[in-house]
Amino acid sequence: MPCSTFDGNGLINIQITGELKQRLDAKEAAISNTGTLQAEGGTVVLQASAAKDLFTNLVNNSGVIDASGISTDGGVVRLVGTGGNTVNSGSINASGVHGGKIQVLSDKDVLVTGGALDASGSQGGGAIRVGGGIRGGEGLAVAERTYVAGDVVLNADATGHGHGGGIAVFSRDNSVIAGSLSARGGIDGGNGGFVETSSHGALTVTGTPQVMARATDGSGGNWLIDPNDITIVAGNGHTKINNWRPFVSSNNRGMAGCRPDHRCDGGAAVTVTTGTGGTNAQQEITLNADLDYNGKGSNTLKLDAAHDIIINNKIFDSTPGGDVLNLTLLAGNSISLNNDISLGTGSATLTATAGSISQAAGKLLSGGDLTLDAATGIGASGAIETSVDTLTFTNSGAGGVAVNDADAVTVSGSTVSGDVGVSARTGDLTLGGDVSSADNVTLGAGAGNVVHSSGTVSGNIVHFNAWGTNGSIGASDAVLTNASQLSLRPRAPAP
Repeated sequence: MPCSTFDGNGLINIQITGELKQRLDAKEAAISNTGTLQAEGGTVVLQASAAKDLFTNLVNNSGVIDASGISTDGGVVRLVGTGGNTVNSGSINASGVHGGKIQVLSDKDVLVTGGALDASGSQGGGAIRVGGGIRGGEGLAVAERTYVAGDVVLNADATGHGHGGGIAVFSRDNSVIAGSLSARGGIDGGNGGFVETSSHGALTVTGTPQVMARATDGSGGNWLIDPNDITIVAGNGHTKINNWRPFVSSNNRGMAGCRPDHRCDGGAAVTVTTGTGGTNAQQEITLNADLDYNGKGSNTLKLDAAHDIIINNKIFDSTPGGDVLNLTLLAGNSISLNNDISLGTGSATLTATAGSISQAAGKLLSGGDLTLDAATGIGASGAIETSVDTLTFTNSGAGGVAVNDADAVTVSGSTVSGDVGVSARTGDLTLGGDVSSADNVTLGAGAGNVVHSSGTVSGNIVHFNAWGTNGSIGASDAVLTNASQLSLRPRAPAP
């Protein structure tokens, strides 16, 4: 039965408490707002339930819902449908001193085809949930499909001094997100907030959410992307999105578009992770767009794939100096580096849990500290070319390790089987910890010395090469070895 409540404490509650069995008007939603509902700092709930397929659109707001607080925190607005779609093309305002909560939910489709959802706050952003909660949780209904149109604005900014809020757009089968999403820190202080754009099925994201800190003393926020598969492309991903038929994808692959003027880092921490299901899912992350972090300060990018990670385009700072990217690649299987990666002084951790780490010929990975962890080889088909300060490696199976560093490098690591070969082309190679293999180990300095700082080198045959003009091996501190055979090749001084 319909139930409407309007009280003096800022509560507007319109619910159909029983399940509807019959439609009175085929053109109308069960609950529809075309006017203005106002509850200053209070709560507005539009909620209905219907028998399956009785209604296409069950809850529809094309008007104005205002639960904002002028000198108080923003209120709560909930549009919830069970058994039919929830649609919003109007304005929903839950802004205030601290932003309030806005939820647009259904177990069928959630369609935000126009208007704005505002949960901003002068002292902190609020929470916006469209199609579900964070990663489909928080005890909220999860939509089959979720659409946010291109002219829609979801705003959970802090506008004065405070942290950005949180936005989640989620679905089970297909999310198409073309609107503007923002959870920025306050202008006068505060950290960036959190945005999730995800689906357990197909995903299209055509822009970059804003989660940066706008104050100099603030830290950037986090953007989470969580489909079954994803390809990161230049431009706006799928650009031909029809408002009436937005769900054009029939597979389970995500597409994230990165606008060149925003870059893909958003001035903060970005996490891209895949699911483990889906009819056509390969659980891969493929980078098919250049990622330029110039002018963004210090940032973090994590790609976490249940299967492979494939880097086809470069990651770089277009104006080198001052900007830093810390990179984590975590693959359930293998990692393929098919282009250059330049991190400034940032660190990189690459983990290929059940596979290998490989690199295309002529490419370079440069940064500060580098950790490589694989199961079936690191550089087995061709040495990984690097320019880093420290190298730490682990290979838990066969395949061995091959790394060539362009400069001086400090090295440590182990492999269960396969040869280890690490060289520093133009500087010293420093042993910074144990290096071991059941097979052979070769450590070389192309134009410098082999230096011992700590650790022991263990292997069947151990080779030390120091090809500098006056190259030495353990001149200031003896290199400790545990080997069946030992080969020393220092460069003798010129006569």
